[in-house]
Amino acid sequence: MVDEVLRQFRSLADIPRATFHEEACAEYIARKGIEYGCKVERDGKNNVMIDKPAHPGHEHRPLIILQAHMDMVCKKTPGCLYDPLQDGIRLVEEEGKITADGTTLGADNGIGAAIILEILHGLVPCGPVRGIFTVEEEQGMGGAKSLDASWLKGAYFISLDWTSTHTSCIGCAASRVIQVKKNLKWCPPKHDTAFRLELSGLPGGHSGLDIGQVRHNAICEMVRILQNIQLLGIHIELAHMEGGTAGNVIPDSCTCTVAVTMDKADELTELIEDMDSQLDTVSRLEKGSVRLTAYKAKRPGKVLEHKCMKEVLDFIQSVPGGVLKPLPYDGGPVKLSANTGKVSVDEDMSLLIMARGDDEQQLDAYYSRIQYQALRYHMMPEQISREPGFTSGPDGKLIRKVCAIYREQNDEELVLEAVHAGLECGYFKQKNPELELIVLGADLIDIHTTGETLYTDRLGVLCSLLAELLGTFEE
Repeated sequence: MVDEVLRQFRSLADIPRATFHEEACAEYIARKGIEYGCKVERDGKNNVMIDKPAHPGHEHRPLIILQAHMDMVCKKTPGCLYDPLQDGIRLVEEEGKITADGTTLGADNGIGAAIILEILHGLVPCGPVRGIFTVEEEQGMGGAKSLDASWLKGAYFISLDWTSTHTSCIGCAASRVIQVKKNLKWCPPKHDTAFRLELSGLPGGHSGLDIGQVRHNAICEMVRILQNIQLLGIHIELAHMEGGTAGNVIPDSCTCTVAVTMDKADELTELIEDMDSQLDTVSRLEKGSVRLTAYKAKRPGKVLEHKCMKEVLDFIQSVPGGVLKPLPYDGGPVKLSANTGKVSVDEDMSLLIMARGDDEQQLDAYYSRIQYQALRYHMMPEQISREPGFTSGPDGKLIRKVCAIYREQNDEELVLEAVHAGLECGYFKQKNPELELIVLGADLIDIHTTGETLYTDRLGVLCSLLAELLGTFEE
């Protein structure tokens, strides 16, 4: 089954499927469902549901719903020629692993979708199976939000949006996405020399799964650098800033354009070189090659008024980020966190923040704090997404069966855990509170980064587990 699943994965990798642009992938999956002789539905959002009837002799088994999302985080390394709306992923296959050539791999969650497609292909004798393929998971979970509750009628649900064959997920954190905007005040520049500052090479990562590791945030680091430049006596004017991609991704790069007086140009470049060398410490602590560089740039036509610039930088600096509870953090479960995920200072300012937590009241308190800080700096905060968490008890019939099969096949226990990240299962549980949910997956590392890797050595562990479960599970 592993070879067949990898063939499905290669086909999906050829299809551009950035978030909000999943039409071609939805069309492909629906076409495959029809080819396999299944019943296919596709909603207006491009979610796809495929029903495969039970094999002869397995009609008595209960329906099991399998789910994965189609979209992927699209990132590329500097200089990589890649258009996420037009190009597929160039896979690099080595012994025991698959990576991508200069981009994210899309195994989150393409490998889950590939496994479901192969099960729907019908070569695994089993009871009735429903495959659900959702869109927009990576930014707002719009597919899960809009999913018709009738698609979730049933008692047993397995999501394949996980990153380990040694563990499984039976709970996830709730989250809030906060957008802060500010109408900016501009003026002609007083300074005559401009530089483009680029901070790159930070490891980035998933804002839930990786937030407890040593992760520097490129946006916050750039703000700190700009503030330090001014503290050291170099007056700058800010013309532009851009960093990050989404609330659920820890930013790995940030750029800005600043103007200085000609007599301070050499001093600024020397200072940037000194700061760059100091960032070697960050490189040693984190996977990556951190670089801070300054390039001469065209003098901007306008810059932020000094007070406005100060408000922008001070506000970003004031936003609580990283692990917020428990403090001090000792590497255990994270209870509350926040990530400054994306900033744009262009005509206006827009900042995206994602907070995650187990306690809804703590998340509400965090938003209240952001509201207070934003109003202090004449900004407009809005909570644009409020995503639920979920929990499943470890003693449910499906979870007990999964654990028993895993134990028998691998001579070890499957670890059940709750994760400090958002999963679509929160919405599925909300739409059908009777669902028993578990999340399984292949072995992945560095998702949401260009280092994303799918380890194929244990893919057979997941395939064997699902094959036996679907062929033997009884109520």
